[in-house]
Amino acid sequence: MNRTSLIVIGIMIILLMVGMWGYLLIYGAPEKATDVFTNLGVEEPIGDARVVPAQNNATQETVLPISNAQLQQISNRAVAGFGFSKNSPEDITYMEKGTGHVYKIDTTRGTETLVSPTTIVKTSEAHFSPEAIVFVATMYENYDTKSSIGYTNVQEALTPLPLNAANIAFVDENTLLFTEEINGETIAYSHAIDTKTTTKLFTIGFTDAKMLWGYGIDGMFVQTKPSASLMGYAYKVSETGTLTPLSQTGYGLQIQQYGDAIVASESKGGEYVTELLINQVESRVPVTFLGEKCVGDIQNNAGVWCGTPLGSPSSTYLEDWYKGKLISNDYIWYTTLGTQSATLAVNLEKLASQIIDVVNLKINNDGSLLLFSNKVDNSLWMYKIDR
Repeated sequence: MNRTSLIVIGIMIILLMVGMWGYLLIYGAPEKATDVFTNLGVEEPIGDARVVPAQNNATQETVLPISNAQLQQISNRAVAGFGFSKNSPEDITYMEKGTGHVYKIDTTRGTETLVSPTTIVKTSEAHFSPEAIVFVATMYENYDTKSSIGYTNVQEALTPLPLNAANIAFVDENTLLFTEEINGETIAYSHAIDTKTTTKLFTIGFTDAKMLWGYGIDGMFVQTKPSASLMGYAYKVSETGTLTPLSQTGYGLQIQQYGDAIVASESKGGEYVTELLINQVESRVPVTFLGEKCVGDIQNNAGVWCGTPLGSPSSTYLEDWYKGKLISNDYIWYTTLGTQSATLAVNLEKLASQIIDVVNLKINNDGSLLLFSNKVDNSLWMYKIDR
């Protein structure tokens, strides 16, 4: 054996000894003879160990820099979802993205309280009931979604929904709606939260269905998944599942309901536009509506608040925005349906000194506050409405 071979063997032995020393330093020595050196610290734990109970139930309250400014960021944490309390319009409840921790903000006192320190690993999306007492936390893993029901004020085991449950929406504190896809069809369900019982409502004969239903919606509607390259259709759904076609059709179609009005956003003439149907005549709305960026005004049945950019977006705006291919530099607009008038309420970039891509726009029960997230970094923002 030549000198070079001996040197190589010596180096390999040294590296092996260093590796074993590092392993023992991190993971410790085997506790019994059947143990082997196979714990590399990368595998998933056995079973579904996603909910990590809190170590103690002590509440943690912090003071927030909430001021009298009309627009302000009220949390530096990335949020998965949020909501107002119907009976306490000054209170905001939100869930932190990634941890599933639930916080409550008192905008009057300027305080934030950790109300649920239980960790729900990999939380990416959250829905809250109208009173913000019940939540549904959703995590994405291996191309699947896993959603579970929990309470913001009670530390107990979560109630899982079926794998890949979609179109999740609360009706009230005890009723949850959702869908799942089975054998090329979409099945709609109602879930009673107190008894943990699920009832089948109806079946829709296609997949990728987008539901418009739940709290604040009069009736139930379903539409095909919006796509700039496919003609979209929308239907009103009866309690037995009968579909009645709406007159609105179009590429990239998205329907929304505000008060008694149904509006449709679609690709038309190289732009993405919104139209209101009045007496079978389509009338164009001055600004573009997206369901995720708009909310009806509590104090005016015909009023709609929206976060949308200046001018008319391109025909692929909705699809590109869903895919994250574009960032929308939004302004807050107030539109009155019927008169088709729109007023620019606030230049977000000017007040915030940054681009804000509005998503999940909500309004509190007395119509004094707007709440939304910035899609760029999932930060939480509040806008005080000047009536």
